[in-house]
Amino acid sequence: MKALNNKNKIANYKSECISLYDIESGVKTIKSFIKEVEALSLKYNILDIPSFKGDMLEILSEIFFTAFRNDTSIGIREYNPIPLDEDYGVDAIGINVNNDKCAIQVKYRANPLEIIEYTDMAKTYTSARIRNNLLLENDNTLYLFTTAGGITTACDTVFGKKLRVINRNIIAGKIDNNYSFWDEAQLRIMETFEILLGNKG
Repeated sequence: MKALNNKNKIANYKSECISLYDIESGVKTIKSFIKEVEALSLKYNILDIPSFKGDMLEILSEIFFTAFRNDTSIGIREYNPIPLDEDYGVDAIGINVNNDKCAIQVKYRANPLEIIEYTDMAKTYTSARIRNNLLLENDNTLYLFTTAGGITTACDTVFGKKLRVINRNIIAGKIDNNYSFWDEAQLRIMETFEILLGNKG
């Protein structure tokens, strides 16, 4: 089982990741994931709570996209997180099932009724084109992975089919009580810990 590329985020939150992804006692739905992330952010008195929540969702997004990498509706391979000091709106870059390089934005929202604004995705698109040299000319080359309910009308109008939205309902349909997914998630977290501890190269 391959280790995750989001090693720095996992290293920062080892106990939180163990709690979330334990196959026996951890979460098994996106709703329980959000509930637990909210609880952990208070229990551990994490100073930068918004960053913590976003980091937790970025870890989940890498597991999600690679677990379903062959799914024509959501698959991404070669998922590579953008370092924090280079993050100007793009959280990761990957390759979709059509072999196009894609920009991925991850947006955590506790409230499922919230929607992602056009300005958020405009920032992602601009950063992807200028800083990451991505063309983003084809359909499904701009990805949004979010626990929000969706996007604004303006966002949909401007980006159209270029933007692939993976919202809370879509995430739920793929991972809720999907024990194969959560088992893989735990294995990949533990494999990453092995790398961090220096037990594997």
